[in-house]
Amino acid sequence: MGDHQITGETLKAPRNINKYTSIPSLRTHLQRKMGAPSHGSLKASEWFLVFKEYITFLFLSEEISSAHQPYPTSSRMIRNEIFKNSFNLINAVNIYKSWTISKDDMNSFSKYWKKFCLSDQKPFPNQSRKPNNHYAEHIPELLSQWGPAQALATWGYECFIGALG
Repeated sequence: MGDHQITGETLKAPRNINKYTSIPSLRTHLQRKMGAPSHGSLKASEWFLVFKEYITFLFLSEEISSAHQPYPTSSRMIRNEIFKNSFNLINAVNIYKSWTISKDDMNSFSKYWKKFCLSDQKPFPNQSRKPNNHYAEHIPELLSQWGPAQALATWGYECFIGALG
């Protein structure tokens, strides 16, 4: 990722947001030291939480704190591209994870996912697309055949069983 490498310094803001954000106890929580090698990779449910809630908080806090700071034009452009990229991903994830789904929702998912995949190359030109990115293009077909993903997801049940055990 070149100049846009995620470092310990970069992770301070999301960790700070994580520290001061209250999440209901039955929901997935992020580790306090997320991103540290000793804590390993994030689980799928943790990534969902990052995309659905924490990135939004992060962008708002970053925008407020940097409103009066003079950034170089190239840096501002990269920040805007990352914001647009994340916005498209968050919208797609929110549609996918909704409890109800309509034909318009499926079309919106496709639109946001395509924008995400196209905008992903601007801030991160050296990153290759992963097979899962291609698989996600077929999510509207799956939603039309099987219904909302929430109805099919098992991790909620796994969490509940884990709490009982």
